[in-house]
Amino acid sequence: DPHDTIRPRLDAHRADVSRIHLLSGVRRTTDEGETREQVFTLSNLETLESTLKQLDDCRLVIIDPIGSYLGGHTDAHRDNEVRSVLAPVAKLAEKYGPAVVVIAHRRKSLSTTADESALGSRAFTGLARAVWHVCQDSKDNSRRLFLPGKNNLAAEQPGLAFTISGEPSCVRWESDPVDLTADEAFSAEGKKGENTSALDEAVIWLEGLLVCGPKVGTEVTRLAAKDCIAYRTLVRAKAKLGVVNGPDGFGGPWVWKLPESANETPVSAESAKDK
Repeated sequence: DPHDTIRPRLDAHRADVSRIHLLSGVRRTTDEGETREQVFTLSNLETLESTLKQLDDCRLVIIDPIGSYLGGHTDAHRDNEVRSVLAPVAKLAEKYGPAVVVIAHRRKSLSTTADESALGSRAFTGLARAVWHVCQDSKDNSRRLFLPGKNNLAAEQPGLAFTISGEPSCVRWESDPVDLTADEAFSAEGKKGENTSALDEAVIWLEGLLVCGPKVGTEVTRLAAKDCIAYRTLVRAKAKLGVVNGPDGFGGPWVWKLPESANETPVSAESAKDK
């Protein structure tokens, strides 16, 4: 949450919050002259470009998590659809100069390499110039590892480690590099926590799928199976999120959607300094 997590972390690291902005929604004017608010997605590319024009010398765009911003009509499991959304963002980065960091959730099992663990299409890592993995140290629950995956920009590098501690909480990097590959850490993490976080993963996955709008129930179960989420776990995640399901109009298919409160989002590119 921007108010109780992002802003306090910025303050703890003495960030210049006047240079940090949240693009949370867009306003649309109907043909009848009514103004309506809607969640921002990458289908609103003109809004992102307009924001980049307004913000002087923007250096970094963070999309977190990517599943929440693909738009309701994009299948995150189809390479061509994912590429059609992300490739224009790369063009904007080339035009205006900022780096783009995309945060993607990943599954902890049933993948042969760390780079293949991203939920959804391989295009998420395929389009990236560099991939980094954040995972828990299998020997220290409080320590996190930041390890390189694919990299088309530089020579192979070692990883890093950090903890989050103190009051207020700060990211505290260790000075020594980590001599461990992402694949090795991924394997160790999977063995330690095998099946213990299946529900948490399913909750993250389902929320990311539904945040941009309702989905037909049969499509939800199909996509869940494709991402190795058991139907029973999916049902438990549905209950935990309070997902509502019902017919989409008279005689329409049954759809799943998040509770109304979960879709309420502030609107505009607001500066963090106002929070």
